[in-house]
Amino acid sequence: MKSANDTLKVVITRPLEQARTLAKKLQSLNIAPVVFPAIEIIPLDKTRQQWVDLKTVDMMIFISVNAVKYGQNHIDFNLLKSLPIKIIAMGAATARALQAAGLKLSVSPSPPFTSEHLLEQLGVLDLSKKHIVIVRGQGGREYLAEQLRQQGAELNYIEVYKRQRPKADMCAMLVQHPDVIVITSNEALQTIYDMTPSRQREALLNCALIVISNRAVTLAKTLGFMNTIHLATGADDEAIISLLKQWRKL
Repeated sequence: MKSANDTLKVVITRPLEQARTLAKKLQSLNIAPVVFPAIEIIPLDKTRQQWVDLKTVDMMIFISVNAVKYGQNHIDFNLLKSLPIKIIAMGAATARALQAAGLKLSVSPSPPFTSEHLLEQLGVLDLSKKHIVIVRGQGGREYLAEQLRQQGAELNYIEVYKRQRPKADMCAMLVQHPDVIVITSNEALQTIYDMTPSRQREALLNCALIVISNRAVTLAKTLGFMNTIHLATGADDEAIISLLKQWRKL
């Protein structure tokens, strides 16, 4: 535990654009950010196979900020605004991105920002025979769609970006001796583990982590992380910063 007078060194593994936003906020708090994206976001071209008639849609769920950003290349947001479609965001940052795009949310997201909690929030709605579209990255988790189908919903995906492993040097990051690594997806956690050469893996596993879900806690323990694993209330900047302040007692 560092004192308030010490500079905390925090590795941010978010995609580059989101990492930079958090980094600026951390710098103002005398926290030294190390921007080290574990995932690179690549927008996908619009394809006929993903075309959906918006007039048949009852609900649209945006999984991430990138789903909103790149979704505008695939979806007519002006038409979306004019239709009685329920607009749902997985998390707080995604909700803000949708509102900035001029869309009104039907459900206000609340922590923890997980598929499981979102399903609880949607549980008050009758989803039988409703046409639901999930806007996401290519190859995302299937749990949400599976559960909605079990409730009788008709599901479609619009996949607007893909994730790929960046070219990055884990050894160069680890020699900076970070105090904590911020992980906002299981994919990022698995990626930094896989990217680390065996001779450096012990150094990685001795790093403290901030994660955003119990699933990530389980994965971290399975991979062999030996230091403290801190569970944030969400993936948004405010949740991460709140935990860092509490941890360092700023």
